[in-house]
Amino acid sequence: YYGIAGCRTFNDIADRGCMKGVTYYHVGLETWMGYPTDWDYIQNTYTSMAPKNLGSMGYAGVSGHWIPNEVQSHAYSTQGKALEFYR
Repeated sequence: YYGIAGCRTFNDIADRGCMKGVTYYHVGLETWMGYPTDWDYIQNTYTSMAPKNLGSMGYAGVSGHWIPNEVQSHAYSTQGKALEFYR
């Protein structure tokens, strides 16, 4: 979020370099809202340069675990662990 907000040194935690002129990080695609605290901080602190949420492109994303059948079977047969949730 800091990069698309125009912060010049967005990876530097000590000084992100925000509000120091224009940069050209304009578009963020596939931005997962996994950092709501950072998003809120940027929106409230750097209001003139904060990124704007323009809505969805129509593709909903989900994340989860995928465990191959062979691994599930091995875990169940050797450890007796029921992994029905992952099937």
